[in-house]
Amino acid sequence: MQKARKLLPALLVTLTVVLLFGSPRLAAGQSRLDRDSVSEFADSYFENALRLSGAPGAVVAVVQGDEVILLRGYGVSDIETGRPTDPRRTAYRLGSITKPLTAIAVLQLAEEGRFDLDDFVRPLLGSLAFPGSETLTVRQLLTHRGGLDSDPTGSLTTKGTADVDLEATRRRLQRVQSPGVPAYDILGFGVLGLLVSQMDGLSFADALERRIFDPLGMTRTFAGLGRSQAAEVARCHISEGPGTARICPEQQLVPAFQGSGSVASTAQDMTRLMRALLGGGELDGQRILSRSAFDRFTDFEQFRFHPRAMGLGLGIRELARGGRLAFGHGGGISGFSNQMDLFPAEGVGVYVGINGGPEQIYEARLSRIPALLEQQRIDPQVAEAISSMERFGAALADELLPKPGSPPELAELDPEDIDAHEVAGFYVFNRFKSNNLLVNLTALGIALEVEELSSNELVIQGMGDYTADGGSVFRAQQGTSWFVFRSRDGRAWISFRGDPYSIYERRSTLESPLFVIQLPLISLALLPLLGALGLRRIRILPGSAALCAIAGTVALLGCLALELELATVLLEVENRPTPVILWRGLAILSLLTIGVAPYYAWTRHGLGRRSPVSRLGALVARLTLTAASISVVAPAAYWIVVTYF
Repeated sequence: MQKARKLLPALLVTLTVVLLFGSPRLAAGQSRLDRDSVSEFADSYFENALRLSGAPGAVVAVVQGDEVILLRGYGVSDIETGRPTDPRRTAYRLGSITKPLTAIAVLQLAEEGRFDLDDFVRPLLGSLAFPGSETLTVRQLLTHRGGLDSDPTGSLTTKGTADVDLEATRRRLQRVQSPGVPAYDILGFGVLGLLVSQMDGLSFADALERRIFDPLGMTRTFAGLGRSQAAEVARCHISEGPGTARICPEQQLVPAFQGSGSVASTAQDMTRLMRALLGGGELDGQRILSRSAFDRFTDFEQFRFHPRAMGLGLGIRELARGGRLAFGHGGGISGFSNQMDLFPAEGVGVYVGINGGPEQIYEARLSRIPALLEQQRIDPQVAEAISSMERFGAALADELLPKPGSPPELAELDPEDIDAHEVAGFYVFNRFKSNNLLVNLTALGIALEVEELSSNELVIQGMGDYTADGGSVFRAQQGTSWFVFRSRDGRAWISFRGDPYSIYERRSTLESPLFVIQLPLISLALLPLLGALGLRRIRILPGSAALCAIAGTVALLGCLALELELATVLLEVENRPTPVILWRGLAILSLLTIGVAPYYAWTRHGLGRRSPVSRLGALVARLTLTAASISVVAPAAYWIVVTYF
């Protein structure tokens, strides 16, 4: 009986997919959208939101069954020329909406018998095989469980072409964790794009054109440069405030990342893609996926964090849309934000493209930290306006579609109740795992500290109090936030709103910001000050200890600055490892120098002949120096072992 209860959610989803993802024509009982009502709602919705967002233009497309209900462009696609946005000709960069297209191409290859989804990717990649690919499967990549490096540095280029450089591409492909729960993986879908290109003997752009764009009649859709001349590509715009935007440089993804976000399309072409997806992989007699392949594509039990959580398909995901069954994907890249929502029960698809938004930084380098901080200071009004346009599909459904019935009652299917004590701990965003030190430090900077208040209450620092709601679910006492908890084999995770792309993993105290960032930084500031106590006029500390403290700290800070700024560029982009090896060696010597400073402090010059006050000062200085040295050397040694061994 218990096993049957656990299987019920999966059966419900499977039956729904089989029954609903059929012909794109309206099924009996489906309510038809009124064109005038949709048009009026969209115009009023976007008029104010577009002005507040600072984005100069937007497009929106709504389909139902075989019909295009709305195809509308707003504003301009170039603030310098004033060129109007044309939903039939103006192409927007889709960002991560590329991922479902990459997944479709991969499923086509699997359907052709070229490989199985559970095959390892190493033999499929040929000359692009990389360490770790021998135990990495195609399915793991499709479900964001490949464990590849999340460092985006070097993923974009401003060059006119993005030709495949085999050596540069192979250097980017690094696995940093074993498969487990999903961690949103742009490089993983980049690998899938390389796989498609390798298997077809074509560029990724040409492979998608042959496999998807041509069969669906998407004549103004392309990857990379592709058919950019056939469409008027909107300029990249960054929102700076209500009614204000600036033009940003045109960039494209390098080959290692193209499968993740390189496609651009018009709103009109997106109507054809949405109709095909609502039609179970078929449009106007052309199939891009067989029925069985489409069922695998939309099998959201590939990963479901919790019975109340949204499921993850193959390159596509379930969406929380007010109790309705919906699926789709969003996509953002500098200058563009996109969202595609599909409501199979109603036969409705909604695509929104926004030509603006905050600047997105794709370089994890020390010199880019000011820009990253500036990015976080986006005008809240602008952020909310852009977010509201991305939620247009949900707003349209709530306003104009029939109200959904009661969702299935899953409370009795939930795991057993969890005590708040089991949840308490320190959690790091699962997406940020990398060989780039700055990426890892960033993850610690946005880590969550969860503390127990009582057996059924806990507090998340900076987010407020949460109360147990049964079945591993905790709800905010104020607001609508909620999260679910899951543990397995000594590991634990939480996911906000059950989002498979928003998972945090519990880490040990030794990996907390206190021990990895705060104490070492305080200690590095103290060490030179303590070293000054060894000066001739003060002489509370021996000169040798003072010299070690000062020299070791200065050298270590210099090496740290070089590591944060240049390591990824030199190792993975330019293939110049020698400088990195040199400064990493110097960093280890610096740590050893700091480590021996307490030894010299305690073994040189006793305390016997000093005055009581002087003896006390020397004792305090030596104890402080010892603590500061340990606070720097111990975390560094821990992370060196964890990272490289």
